Amino acid sequence: MNQWILDYIGGKPFERNRQLEFDAEKTHSKEELILMMTNLREELSSCIQSITSNKLLGILPIQNQQETCISVLIHITEHFSYHTGQIAYITKWLKEQQTNFY
Repeated sequence: MNQWILDYIGGKPFERNRQLEFDAEKTHSKEELILMMTNLREELSSCIQSITSNKLLGILPIQNQQETCISVLIHITEHFSYHTGQIAYITKWLKEQQTNFY
């Protein structure tokens, strides 16, 4: 979200250290994580609400490609949907029960 939306769409510079993200273990308390997610949600909301119709169709240079703003938003939606499915599958597997989403 920081990279694809806040940086590429919103213009807020973000330097990612992907390996550090995956190596991190118990580096933040539950309260810190909740605060980080709350702040991110507020930043994302502000950024997305500021997108004009011209910007929505505008071209963004992303990872050596040219993408429209709308394609970035669709990509992020699909990406999180994929991870949500992973979380649901692992939860059912570990708990040996259905999630009862429906």
